[in-house]
Amino acid sequence: MTARGRLLSFVGDVDTTTQQAAEGRLLEVHPSPWVASRPAAGEDLAERFRRELEALGGEWLDTAELGIEAVLAPWLRSLAEGLGRPLRVVVDPQLLTASSPVFDVLKSVAAGVLAVLPAVVPGTCGDGVPGTCATTAELAAADLGISLVDLAIAETGTLVERPRPGRPRALSLLPPHHLAVLPRCRLVAGLEDLFDHIDALEGDSEADDAFGAYFTWISGPSRTADIEKVLTVGVHGPGRLTVLWLDDALPAS
Repeated sequence: MTARGRLLSFVGDVDTTTQQAAEGRLLEVHPSPWVASRPAAGEDLAERFRRELEALGGEWLDTAELGIEAVLAPWLRSLAEGLGRPLRVVVDPQLLTASSPVFDVLKSVAAGVLAVLPAVVPGTCGDGVPGTCATTAELAAADLGISLVDLAIAETGTLVERPRPGRPRALSLLPPHHLAVLPRCRLVAGLEDLFDHIDALEGDSEADDAFGAYFTWISGPSRTADIEKVLTVGVHGPGRLTVLWLDDALPAS
């Protein structure tokens, strides 16, 4: 059974007549039905995602024209210059492989600019995920957390991440700035498309029990208006979210 089927199974069996009657009553109360915002056939998903992301206050780094090094290296240097000291960075271990173009850039600008801490260090992952990872204090002290997203939804500009060995949820929540690496192959059109991809993730070659049982959904920088309805950014998570767009898939490690 697919992930979507499992979710729908909780609703139970509803016959067509009952469903149509319920929809009719709903339209009587709300005569203007909700219109789906799913991307149209043939719509550029990357452009749609960028618009939605920026509308939420996120930032977009496009490597399609200039390449990853020409875009990411000066961006990292500018962050360090703004701080006046080396940038403390915690990195998703998936991006620290020899075949990762992100790893090449981190190595090229590291001297005097970056203090790179892999997410995999002696410690305890927590979140029910076995393995080792950066401590909570190390994650909180970082200036930038860099992660490879599992999926992204163009319809809403949302990033989706599943905690895995060496990459706890806190990697994209504790540092004040989150850099999310998004390859084109991980971008889907709408929420409903996500369920098929979730099934593919569940079939990952790594053991199922090595992954957390939940997903983190990220739509723009963290924000809240709980206190007197005043919008505040960066209270419950990063105040800045930047997406690094890779027009090609990452090389296999």
